[in-house]
Amino acid sequence: MGMGPLENAVVDAAAAAVAAKAAVGGVGVGGSYAVLQCGEDSEYVRKAYGGYFEVFRALLAEDGERWRVYRAVRGELPGEEEAAGIDGFVISGSCSDAHADDPWIVALVDLIRRQNAAGKRILGVCFGHQVPPPSSSSSAMDVSLCSSRLRFGLVCSGEG
Repeated sequence: MGMGPLENAVVDAAAAAVAAKAAVGGVGVGGSYAVLQCGEDSEYVRKAYGGYFEVFRALLAEDGERWRVYRAVRGELPGEEEAAGIDGFVISGSCSDAHADDPWIVALVDLIRRQNAAGKRILGVCFGHQVPPPSSSSSAMDVSLCSSRLRFGLVCSGEG
């Protein structure tokens, strides 16, 4: 059974994370992070890795950190108070269109806009990287996830 687009994105993310971990040193200080899973686990990833959440956690988590998954594709997202206690978010890949008006995508975009405005760390992978910028008048959205030893930072140019 060949790998599909989501599995390929996981492999690409794994390679980038390994390189980033090798390039940046430090000691873990803890923190709270959430994976916003935007696609269902494929049978392959479930059998090989235990699911996409386990892939991201294995790649990014450090001692002392707390990680949890929200299945955004099923409409599961943290509430405002819960989100306030999360230091960073990973938005996974999906077969869906990040600019679609599906209710779960609209809710996800709203959450990410609020968390970005609050200065939260955000890492978007594939679909997650395509989440619209904070407003139509903004030309860029800073998305980054910073664990004590692992830093991703990129600016996604938006249309505006």
